[in-house]
Amino acid sequence: MTLGWTESLDGPRSLGTAADVAVAVLEDPGVVEISAHRDSAIAAALGLPVEPWRTAQSGTRQVVWSGPDRWIVLAPRDDIDPLLHDLNAAANDRSATIVDLTGAYTAFRIAGAAASDVLMQVCPLDLAPIAAGMARGTSIAGVDTMLIREGGSVPLWLALTPRSQAAQIARALVEAARPEHRIGLFQRRTAPPV
Repeated sequence: MTLGWTESLDGPRSLGTAADVAVAVLEDPGVVEISAHRDSAIAAALGLPVEPWRTAQSGTRQVVWSGPDRWIVLAPRDDIDPLLHDLNAAANDRSATIVDLTGAYTAFRIAGAAASDVLMQVCPLDLAPIAAGMARGTSIAGVDTMLIREGGSVPLWLALTPRSQAAQIARALVEAARPEHRIGLFQRRTAPPV
């Protein structure tokens, strides 16, 4: 089975699809980084997750705990200006640092029954203990990446990577998604003839 290719700038661009996995790129997601004390006004206004590597969803915005008193907010690119306005209004006492990183990152979505198998080939992190609504800092193909496990009826992952290295990540994910390149560590095999 081979991957099918589509090229469209309308919405997410499918890099490759197979029977059990799809890899798509979401170019230029809206990304805002917040540094603030967890008891600050901005933390209360946004309902920022305080447990390590937890995520919280509020409408089209997803907030990810990325370190002590640090969060990443992901939102549609069109919502970034209103989001920055709201964040700056909530942080009027200068208790937070807000940085617009839109344009600095590319997001990849890996979905399907084999999504975790694909990621295991290019990521050194043990993915099994990561439940839906959690994230981890790791690397994919040697590039620093934030990996987010999203909820859904099928395994669904979002990988946030530096835009300057997106082509390297795309190649690694697509190669790992090709059925003939999958390792299949946990699949039943017939015993070799002895």
